[in-house]
Amino acid sequence: AGALEDDDDVTQVVVNVTDAAGNERQISQTVLVDTIGATISLNPVPLGDDGVLNAVEVNDGLVLTGSTDPGIEVTVDFNGRTHTAVTDADGNWVITLSPDDIGSGTGVLPLTVRTVDANGNIDLVTTEVGIDTEISNVSFPSSAIAVDGIINDAEIGSSVSINGTAEVGATVVVSINGDSFIVPVDPSGNWSLVLDGYTFDPGEYLADVTAVITDLAGNSITESTTVAIDTLVSNLAVTSTSMDGSAVLNSFVAQTGINLTGTVEPNATIMVEFAGTTKAATVDQFGNWSITFSGDEVPIGEYTTTAIITATDVAGNTSSVTSDFVIDTAIPDAPEITAITEDAMGILRSIGMPYSEDSFTINAVNETATGSVNVPAQVFHDTFRNELLFNFNQEVSEGTDLIVELNDSAGNVTSTLFVMDDNADVNMGASVYDNFDIQAIDLAFSEDASLTITSDQLEAMAVD
Repeated sequence: AGALEDDDDVTQVVVNVTDAAGNERQISQTVLVDTIGATISLNPVPLGDDGVLNAVEVNDGLVLTGSTDPGIEVTVDFNGRTHTAVTDADGNWVITLSPDDIGSGTGVLPLTVRTVDANGNIDLVTTEVGIDTEISNVSFPSSAIAVDGIINDAEIGSSVSINGTAEVGATVVVSINGDSFIVPVDPSGNWSLVLDGYTFDPGEYLADVTAVITDLAGNSITESTTVAIDTLVSNLAVTSTSMDGSAVLNSFVAQTGINLTGTVEPNATIMVEFAGTTKAATVDQFGNWSITFSGDEVPIGEYTTTAIITATDVAGNTSSVTSDFVIDTAIPDAPEITAITEDAMGILRSIGMPYSEDSFTINAVNETATGSVNVPAQVFHDTFRNELLFNFNQEVSEGTDLIVELNDSAGNVTSTLFVMDDNADVNMGASVYDNFDIQAIDLAFSEDASLTITSDQLEAMAVD
């Protein structure tokens, strides 16, 4: 037997044997008893100040150290894996766990360090390792910014909220437009940054927004999104109106409808106010808009009015442009004949009317004919009576009546039917009158004339 250690113990083992014949024999043996193995130690596991390994610390790996007898194999069991090392001459041991050995997630895992000496004695040390490599409950959608993910002109400078969720106890650093803001997470896992009076550059563009979320274990995650900055209605313009090429709009144009067309950004809406009437324009998918105000929506009279075109885009921005209109829909007074001149044969040679700067057209009509005939005349200004004299350049046939048309500077037209033939039987339903806007019928120059006119025809002659 070799030298004995202090911890070892030697004992004498004696065996007495007696067989069936009564023979006896004694056997003795010296036995070394070793029930005390090498003592293993584990130095404090480097888990940081919070006692939990976060993602960064896991990525660095975990170095375990301790000591026992020299030349002894040390085994570490952790996360389903076994690692071994042999102590150096001083009895020190080192085992490094890689990030893959440690694993990921959140939880507490047991760690066991053990050793077995040459005689089979086992010594072990156990501890626990906390791991937290993830941040839960993280959300940061673009729609959580300013409710709809768009900051419009009205919201800039007022109040804009940026919202999200994160792990309870985490902190959030939100960066936007070059500025950073620290936001706490409430006990329900929600966070909200409210920007009061914050100013963005005007225009239409995407602004980057980042949220750096750090939990209690020190894990960090960066969430990025964009928010649309839209502070204006783009491409709003009036491209054409009924005023184009005209100095004034007369009653004929007004009755056919006042038109406006233009452009705006797609998906915008257009409201147009014209002379006290407001209604929506039609906007196509490309942003081209158009609207028509009917004759009933155009007040009669002489005036200047401004159409106000207001656009609202999908972000809620509004913008307006205007277009001016000069309206003259007032029907002038019907022409009046103050004097007529006939030759010795009773043939009409000239007529006189009050002086006017308006233009006149004289037409000869006969109900039995299919149309009218223009009667050319030389026009003179009788300054003494302040009248216009129309000397006809051709003979006006007997049995013919006159329709005198007045056309004012705006292009409004009115006519008077002058019945010239005695005993005339005038029927306003005759087709010869269809092409004239007759506002008055003068029977003063005809004796014993009769007139047939319906209530509808009479109402049509009325001028507001």
